[in-house]
Amino acid sequence: MRFLLRMALLLSLFVLPAHAAFALEVIDFDSLANRELVTDQFAGQGVIFEKAQVVRLSGDTPLTSSPNQICGGYPMCQENITITFVDPDNSSIASTTDFVSIVFSSLSVAGNSIEAYDLNDELLGRIDVPFNLDERIVPMELDGIHYVVLHSAFGDAVFDNLIFDAPPPVPEPATGLLLGLGLLGLACSRPSA
Repeated sequence: MRFLLRMALLLSLFVLPAHAAFALEVIDFDSLANRELVTDQFAGQGVIFEKAQVVRLSGDTPLTSSPNQICGGYPMCQENITITFVDPDNSSIASTTDFVSIVFSSLSVAGNSIEAYDLNDELLGRIDVPFNLDERIVPMELDGIHYVVLHSAFGDAVFDNLIFDAPPPVPEPATGLLLGLGLLGLACSRPSA
């Protein structure tokens, strides 16, 4: 019986972590209309936006998807964009990620950056994006990112291709309870004489 209990515990060590793996989510904004405000259209993927609007740029570039990108505010694209991570099943529940990547485009002036904050509004990190670049992929890998703020100096930068680690689905409490009861039953059972 102890052998079965050990095997069940060993199996759970290999099976349960596989369910906790993160999956990359990619948002390219191409499904939205030009000048459309971006708010909760991607809540089902685990992200909501504040002060973002779609801008349609002509021509393809190596890093961005065509035709849509986003900028902050309307009509001049001079506001910061806040991207908040939420539970994909219930956008009123806060969530976190450990990886965010976004493409900054049209960087002809200094002052563009990305800042990451945790659930307590504490700054986790900041990346200043160099200027005089047509495009720049900015990845940020930090534990517990709840939201990021995209700063565009003088409305000069637009953004595209948001990529982030989506949180894994939370297992139902009943699943853990059943596993625990099963292991307890195995531990307590005795072979009959």
